[in-house]
Amino acid sequence: MPQKLRLLGLAVPLTCAFFSCKHDADAPPLCYAGTVVGLTCYDGLLIDVDAMYPIGSPAAPIGTSVLLGNNIVAVINTNEILAAFGNPSGSLTGKKLFFTYVRNSKRRYAGACYVLDSVKPDVPNIILSNVSTTPCGPTAP
Repeated sequence: MPQKLRLLGLAVPLTCAFFSCKHDADAPPLCYAGTVVGLTCYDGLLIDVDAMYPIGSPAAPIGTSVLLGNNIVAVINTNEILAAFGNPSGSLTGKKLFFTYVRNSKRRYAGACYVLDSVKPDVPNIILSNVSTTPCGPTAP
């Protein structure tokens, strides 16, 4: 009987190696981190997400070649986030945020744009939740 247990103990790691078992390191983090780099009336709050979480894309303001960052996301629920920080003017620029999110490709921020104030190219649109200025869970993969 002990030999059968030893064989079973070897079978599990070999099976995982052969079939690519998912490890905890492969799972998405419980919390993402990034720095607010701006606010546009079309894209909303713009966050340069930490490089270890490649969920965004490089972006610059329309009409300039100034790179805002290499991992930019646009926050659809910008008004909700600004209100949560008691800051409807949007001066969260430079603030480090920790959050969870879901992608949303169907809707943009839709602020009151008199002039198209956007970034190029299009960046992923996300809806933030559990937003904080303190870490909300494991942030390293």
